[in-house]
Amino acid sequence: MKAEDKFIIELLMQNTDFGNNEKLSATLDWDYIIHHCTQHELLPVLYNRIKNVLRVPQHIVRILDNEYKIRKHIYSKQRDEYLCLLNELSKAGLKIILLKGVYLAEKCYNDPLERPYLDMDILIQKHETEDVFRVMKSLGYVQGEYNRNTHAIDEFNNNRLIGYESELQHYGEFAKLSGSDFLPVYFVDVHHRLSTVFDSFCYDSDLLFQRAEKENIQGINFWRLSNEDFLLHLSSHLYWHTLSLRDIISGRDIRLLSYFDIALFVSKNEINWEKLFEYARESKLENALYYTLYHCQLIFGNIVPNDIYKTWDMQKVKAISNTIYDRWFTRDTLTPVGKWTSGFMERLFDENRKNEALLSFYNDYINKVLFSGSYFKVIDISAEDRFEEHSCNSEITSIE
Repeated sequence: MKAEDKFIIELLMQNTDFGNNEKLSATLDWDYIIHHCTQHELLPVLYNRIKNVLRVPQHIVRILDNEYKIRKHIYSKQRDEYLCLLNELSKAGLKIILLKGVYLAEKCYNDPLERPYLDMDILIQKHETEDVFRVMKSLGYVQGEYNRNTHAIDEFNNNRLIGYESELQHYGEFAKLSGSDFLPVYFVDVHHRLSTVFDSFCYDSDLLFQRAEKENIQGINFWRLSNEDFLLHLSSHLYWHTLSLRDIISGRDIRLLSYFDIALFVSKNEINWEKLFEYARESKLENALYYTLYHCQLIFGNIVPNDIYKTWDMQKVKAISNTIYDRWFTRDTLTPVGKWTSGFMERLFDENRKNEALLSFYNDYINKVLFSGSYFKVIDISAEDRFEEHSCNSEITSIE
């Protein structure tokens, strides 16, 4: 591992002192560091760790300082808007679970600006959908996407909205113009479940709401997942982005920020590890949990208690770590389409890992299908099926 790679990982360690000259060699490639911190969404973290260290080139500090000021402006507008929305939903008596980024920034990061997010994610109870939509529309939100050419929001047509609701975990995204050049639009993902019809795993939304805990930010009340459910959701969301060649090609399969989220959440909350793995088994999320926690162990070294970690079947865990899937091609999350030959820590900063994945996809999957006499099965999801509630037992087969 390069010195720059080690330095980036040390940024995330709680007790690293960058005032120590030995930590900052004059030979570090700062262009490389800036590039990879951008890829892993760590620029605010980098800025906070090095802004007062004299050995860092001052032009680098100025670049990061400008980025931080822009981020501060964006965060201020996002925070005000999203807290206003949460407050209105709370005043309407709706039980809203706040997910991922906004919660993590406010409750787990010492500086919320270190945790950038693009939107706010909430989980709602399906019987409260109409009331949630009514509140959001009263605040100027519409279901649609931002048009960069017209600087307006193009509303989704009915067919697209039906597709979102029947197949994905959330309704069509809500958007609202902000009036800012740096942040032209606010986005909110309203989830009615935490898995898609293509996923092998399936959360029980009723249980999630039963186990949810009350929280507040500046006196605004909302709910969040229990510690175990929150950690499991972070793990499944991270894992979900690895199950796609498209995400591997774009580099979204590995983001250090997502692993940092988990490390911070575990450090600030008491986890019942037996319950965690019990919930994972019930939701068919064991692979996601092993994948995520094993990689956290490799990066940070002290995430999982030793008495839990030593019980793991490491051969199985490493096989999970090294298997490539593509949920869009196979239409499921169970069919392997390739295998990594390089280890996770080798792949962490390697932007050419996409080539390894694509080569394995061709050799280990496409080639075998073409020369085995098998064929690709086209799936016809009838209109009737599309409107059915997602079942944990639903299966979609892609290859015969």
